[in-house]
Amino acid sequence: MESKSGYGVLNISDRVILTKDGQTKSKWNLPEFFKRYRISYHTENSWKDDCFQSAAKGQEFVIHADDEIIDWVKCLF
Repeated sequence: MESKSGYGVLNISDRVILTKDGQTKSKWNLPEFFKRYRISYHTENSWKDDCFQSAAKGQEFVIHADDEIIDWVKCLF
């Protein structure tokens, strides 16, 4: 397993911004495969035709990641 530090400053880039272009910060551009996973504080109604509408409850949510999600995250960084 590749070792990565658990801290630091991330370089900002379009690759790591979840907000859908031209939309408010609560509308995310997530890969289609995320529809198969439960994201805390959300239901299947959170998925709209063109985005994922995040809950107004906060900015940090929980998802039980498997290899598919972990690989996607690794590609971001």
